[in-house]
Amino acid sequence: MVASQNGVPGSEDMAPTPGGERPRREVHLQRAEDAAVDGDWVIAPGGRRLRSHVHLVQPGQVLVLREPAPGLLRRRPHPGPPPVANWIVYAGWLNTTGKPVSSLLTTWTVPPPPTLVANQLIYLFNGIEPGDASTIVQPVLQWGDSGTDEDGVNRTGPFWTAASWIVPAPDGQTYHTPHVRVQPGDRLVGSVVLTNSGAEGFTYNCQFEGLAGTLLPTPPVPELLWCVETLEAYELVGQHQVPYDLDKASEYPGTASIAFQNIAIVTDAPGPAGAWVKENIVTAFGEHAEVTADSTTNGTVTIFLQR
Repeated sequence: MVASQNGVPGSEDMAPTPGGERPRREVHLQRAEDAAVDGDWVIAPGGRRLRSHVHLVQPGQVLVLREPAPGLLRRRPHPGPPPVANWIVYAGWLNTTGKPVSSLLTTWTVPPPPTLVANQLIYLFNGIEPGDASTIVQPVLQWGDSGTDEDGVNRTGPFWTAASWIVPAPDGQTYHTPHVRVQPGDRLVGSVVLTNSGAEGFTYNCQFEGLAGTLLPTPPVPELLWCVETLEAYELVGQHQVPYDLDKASEYPGTASIAFQNIAIVTDAPGPAGAWVKENIVTAFGEHAEVTADSTTNGTVTIFLQR
């Protein structure tokens, strides 16, 4: 028996990686050409996806799942970064109370744009995974161009946008709301709220509170247990293998740090017990996460972008 990251035991053959131990069958070489956004692939939160597996959910639309595709679901003996995701730094809180997380709220401010506009794609988010890491539900702030949506409209570019995601849903497909443009200095409140539970699973509403068009009601999924505050980033051209840093420090937002604040977790009551645990995966420019207020009622996780 191998003790895995976050204290959840695993029974598989494990391999050490910069993000912690992973099942050896999930550790793969990523080719440089696979990291580029082209006619067939797109970089979504969580890593490379077939563009045909990434779907737009319009406001008010009921999310209807496709037939499951074999081999698309990811499952592990413990939660953690998706295998092909280029998470830079993060902090996580694992629910061990025995009561479901009924809500996760996080407040942060849209940072200044990067000093250098190149080929970067940056994601900042709070989110929750189930214990087997088969999905993540996340309100995501994005900088960069991820291409056109299913309706042929490209709502992204060298500016900040916000959207809610489920990566992947139980059918192995990825779904998101339309990207809504936001401005530096805007105050965001990302929330994931439990709406129902039953024999089929748990359903949640994911959104940026008060930001029209970002509400994503999920289909039934496994119970979400692992709360995260994360910086994820990609270079869309060039030779890169996960995990890697951006090519230059100036490709990050033009600020020394980004604070995920007012972090509030509710289970059967506000402020469940447990500690936030930071993980710094790639730190070439001094990026690192700090738990500056270890709390589940008014917590703060600060992402530093330089030494």
